[in-house]
Amino acid sequence: MHANYSSELKSAFVLGDEELRKLSRLLSERIGGVEYSAQCSDDVARTFTTLAELVNYENAKASHIRGLCISARSADYSKSATIRMSDSKQRCFSLDIDAREDVVARLRADVLNVVSGMSPWYAAFHQVNFLLILSAVALALSLARPAGVAATRIPISLAVAAIILLGAAGFVLNRLRDRVFPRAVFLIGQGKARYQHLERCHWGIGIAFVVSFLAGLVIAVWQWLFA
Repeated sequence: MHANYSSELKSAFVLGDEELRKLSRLLSERIGGVEYSAQCSDDVARTFTTLAELVNYENAKASHIRGLCISARSADYSKSATIRMSDSKQRCFSLDIDAREDVVARLRADVLNVVSGMSPWYAAFHQVNFLLILSAVALALSLARPAGVAATRIPISLAVAAIILLGAAGFVLNRLRDRVFPRAVFLIGQGKARYQHLERCHWGIGIAFVVSFLAGLVIAVWQWLFA
């Protein structure tokens, strides 16, 4: 029986040489000839004829890989599979398989097993939307009343200012998160050194800054509204 499988994941990932080779081997052994194409930051789509050519790509900062497609098709066109990985917020990873039902089931399980090991420690961090959280905090603060002054309401101008201020802070924190904790990491060429540098910054700069900034901002706004 013929079957088709398609799925998408939003989780952040780190793709290294080992995972890349495992995925390539799975598609090659279960489907057929494998092809590779990359969408790069210089708006150039690059095609690689072999895995070795892809692994040896320089991946310089000016032309680093933002999206990678690994596809395979059998010689008789009866089977095909495509794996796409990118820094897209809506779809970091997608898998499409078209083959016999048993081939689809086994390949799906094996590919997803490899992908599960690509998740970085900060993957859950990308599920946090600072813009929504801080906007909700601003709204709650603007609707609150100072203790002991039940009849007093916060002036509309201060409420609007608080919402704008915290909303802007949430936007900045989302951008900072995406920069310091990238959704898609391709450990190819210079990408390895860039990620190693980011790892050194994660605890020393990134997390400490976010926590202290967020705590200080909430305290400052609270004092401004209720002092």
